Amino acid sequence: MLRNLLSATKLESSSKWRFQPSPSLYSTATSDPGPKLLVVQPRLRSEKLLQAKLNEALCLANSLEDQRDGYFHTDFFDKPLPPHVLVQNPSLKGHKPRADTYFGPGTVDTIKCHLNAEESKGEVDAVFVNAILSGIQLRNMERAWKKPVVDRIGLIIEIFNAHAFTKEAKLQAELAALSYKKSRLVRVLGPDGRYTFGASGEAEVVSARGRGSGGGGQGFMSGAGETELQLQRRRVLERRNYLLTQIAEVRRTRAVQRAGRKRHGGPSEQRLATVAVVG
Repeated sequence: MLRNLLSATKLESSSKWRFQPSPSLYSTATSDPGPKLLVVQPRLRSEKLLQAKLNEALCLANSLEDQRDGYFHTDFFDKPLPPHVLVQNPSLKGHKPRADTYFGPGTVDTIKCHLNAEESKGEVDAVFVNAILSGIQLRNMERAWKKPVVDRIGLIIEIFNAHAFTKEAKLQAELAALSYKKSRLVRVLGPDGRYTFGASGEAEVVSARGRGSGGGGQGFMSGAGETELQLQRRRVLERRNYLLTQIAEVRRTRAVQRAGRKRHGGPSEQRLATVAVVG
């Protein structure tokens, strides 16, 4: 089950760190029907826009899981929503959702009640919020609901990962997950009890002032939290460079193989073109 798109794991025999892809929401095993998602759609003022966004949310969810509703090619508002789909009001402050949990406390509790009811039937593996969330919002939602939470971008990356079968496709999916992860680093309590910036562990929301008061003076390198964040970003950059190198190598190998086929192939009119269908 997905905890985060990427996790940092400390090597037992060295002080160095490496990145390892964390388990995905989707298993490539053919017997696995895919995860079951609780779909949460933030309410929008325009009913037409809400209907379009709800359609988008269900299409994205059904791209990863088995279809559990018959809502395609129908009007969503002609019949009640299925129990695994919720439409909730975000808590707005100055026309912006809350920075910590996106939804207000009452809405968070309401979603938790729905989640517990669905979980009792064994029908929820994770929560999909059809919005773009920050790392802090994702971590706080996971703490409140005790379930993995993905936003719209995270779910799209999961869909790419679920349909990646070639080596280059898997590398590209991990590269996309890495870029997504880099912008959502939050301070967490790791398995060894030490605070760091990463993916695994229980999240702790720390302000810039709180990190600056951790010692080490003021400025760009103030406090242990600032240093850990920079270290984590460097690890992400190193992994990104490694993936780019691997992708370039795969493409070079494919070019050599293509050139070999052309040399040993028949007349040009008998050669088969490679066709890709996107969408």
